[in-house]
Amino acid sequence: MTQTNKHRHNSNPQLVRNCSQLPKGDVSSIPLTAATTAEITAVVDKVCEYVRERYTWYYPFAELQHLTGCRVSEAFNLRLWRIDDAGCYTLQPNKGNNIRHFPPEWTDQIEALRVWASTWSSQYVSESNYRRIIRYAFRRFGLVHYSPGGFALSGCHTFRHAYVKRALEYEPTWEELLYDTGEKTRKALSQYVDSQFYILNTNPKN
Repeated sequence: MTQTNKHRHNSNPQLVRNCSQLPKGDVSSIPLTAATTAEITAVVDKVCEYVRERYTWYYPFAELQHLTGCRVSEAFNLRLWRIDDAGCYTLQPNKGNNIRHFPPEWTDQIEALRVWASTWSSQYVSESNYRRIIRYAFRRFGLVHYSPGGFALSGCHTFRHAYVKRALEYEPTWEELLYDTGEKTRKALSQYVDSQFYILNTNPKN
């Protein structure tokens, strides 16, 4: 990492500290605002743009997660992605659950992102570094989510949570949502359906 990127990575330490101190119970003392689906999507867009501008070699992985809701390990494991006879990308989730079939209108975009990702060698791309960058980017823009276990700092899996929130706008059935996400059971899917997003009201100026 260059000195410039090191400086940028720590450009808003107060926000990072605020996010790190989120409690698991009462949050009345924390300046949080419930986030709408549109606001969640706007933050995720900002995260992808932040990565594209400052960590270009990680951008296709972030955009793949944003577009498809795939897990970070699936985004990095490009050999799992296939095009079926109908010209649609399919993905066998690495947890052994249902095969996902992506809409045909996504094919060109997914292919472009896969080609871009494949141009970077392993010396530039590290899954652990990517996780840290994404975690910081979400903290930078103040997005956190709540589950039955308490508040969680947003990170790579937030892309999947946000994907499900967008899908819920179309009022799908449980069966449709299970098919769309590749999850196998309602219990596994409910962690995404029941999660709540909040904006921490101390966002940086830039």
